[in-house]
Amino acid sequence: MTVDDAKQLEEELARARAEIVRVRGELDRLRARKIVRLALKVASFAKPAYQLVRGGRPTGTSSRVATTPEVVPTVLDRGVVERRADIVVCVHNAPDDVERCLASILAWTDLSRHRVIIVDDGSDAPTADAMVQFARAHDVALVRHEAARGYTVAASAGIAQGEAPFAVLLNSDTIVTEGWLDRMLDVVAEDNRVAVVGPWSNAASWQSVPELTDENGAWKVNELAEGETPDDVAAMVRTASPLRPDIALVNGFCYLLRRSAYDHVGGLDTERFPRGYGEEDDLSLRLRAAGYRLRVADDAYVHHAKSRSFTPEGRARIVETSKQVLRDKHGADVVRAAVTTLQTDLGLTRARTSASLRILRAREQDALPTDALAHGPRIAWVQPHLEQVGGIRRTIMMTNRMRAWGADTVIVTPEGRASTWLPIESEVLSVHEAAA
Repeated sequence: MTVDDAKQLEEELARARAEIVRVRGELDRLRARKIVRLALKVASFAKPAYQLVRGGRPTGTSSRVATTPEVVPTVLDRGVVERRADIVVCVHNAPDDVERCLASILAWTDLSRHRVIIVDDGSDAPTADAMVQFARAHDVALVRHEAARGYTVAASAGIAQGEAPFAVLLNSDTIVTEGWLDRMLDVVAEDNRVAVVGPWSNAASWQSVPELTDENGAWKVNELAEGETPDDVAAMVRTASPLRPDIALVNGFCYLLRRSAYDHVGGLDTERFPRGYGEEDDLSLRLRAAGYRLRVADDAYVHHAKSRSFTPEGRARIVETSKQVLRDKHGADVVRAAVTTLQTDLGLTRARTSASLRILRAREQDALPTDALAHGPRIAWVQPHLEQVGGIRRTIMMTNRMRAWGADTVIVTPEGRASTWLPIESEVLSVHEAAA
C-alpha cells in the first residue's frame, strides 16, 4: 500500500466514524421521542386509575401533558417528600483538593440523612490509600476502579451505587458551604418538574459570580479576596428572597439530580463522553427535551478550585472533542439555541447580577467607609437607553456600586424610562428632569 493509499484510507475511516456518530445521535433523538410517547400513553391510563384509588373521578387530559411530566402524580415522586441525597464524589489523584472537598462535606452536610459515595477512578497509591482510610473513618461508601475509566463512567457507577431520590455529582476540587445542599433541595421540592439544580460559584461558566469573563473574554476564575473564605462568599450570596431562575444548561461541577428524571432519560452517556466535559450538557439537553426544568439555587454557593486531574492542554483537547460530539448528537442548532438562551435569559441575568452585587457590596463596604463618597458632587450617568447590552449592564452595576459607597448617583436617559432586567438602586431621570 502506497503512502497516498494509506492517507486516503485514513480519511475514509474518519468520515465513516463521523457518520456513525451522526447516525447514533439521530437514533438517540428518535428513541427519546418514542420513550416520551410511550410514557405519556402509560400516564394517560395511570392518572385516572390513581384518581379512582384516591376516591376521585377521572378527568380528561389536556394538551399540556404532551410536553411535560406533570401527568405523574406528585405523591408518587419520592423526591418531593423525602429530602435525601447521595453525594457522589469522583476522585482521580489531586489528594489535597480531595481532602478539602471531603472536609467541607463533613462540616456542612447532615450525614444522618445524606450519604457520601466516593468513586476512586484509578488514583495512585497515596490518594487511593487516603480514600480507604477516609471511608473507614466516616462510614462512607467507596467504589474503586483499579484503572482510570473516565469521569462519566465513574459518575455513573456512583449514582448506580446509591438509592436516595436525589443524587449530587460533586467535583472533588470543590468546597461546599453552609446550607449548600438544603438550599438546592428547596428548589426541587417546590416543583416536581425540576430535574437539575446547581449553585453559584467562583468558576462555573454561566453560574460564576461576581464576574463571568476576564478581560480576554475567557471564563473568569474569581479568586477569593485577601483573608476571605468560601463561607464568607456564601454568606454574601445568601438572600431571603431567592429568584431560582431557570437555566438552559447546568454546570457539572455541582449537579443535583432528581433520580426519577435521571432514570427516565437513560442516565449519563458513558459511551460518547467517557472522560467527562460535555456529559452534563448532554444530560441537560435530554432532560429539557423530555419536559423537565433546570434551575439555579441562587442563594447557594460552592467554591470551585478547577480540576487538577487534567493538564490545561489535555483539558482543552477533551473539551473541543466533547463539543463536537455534543453537536453531532443533538444537532448544532439545538446546542446553539441553548447557548443563546444562556446569553439572553433575563431571569438568569437578573439573579446572577443580584448575587454579584451582594458580593461586591459586601467586599467594598469592608474596604471603604460607607460614606466615603457621601460629601462629593452628584454623579449622573447619561445613556441613550437601558436595554440589555454589555455597556448598559456595566453602567447599572457601577452606579449601584457607587451608591454602596455613599455617592449620590443618578442615571439619565432621553425619556427617563427605567429597566426591569437588572435591579437599579439609583434614580432614573429624563433629560428634562435632569435639567430642571
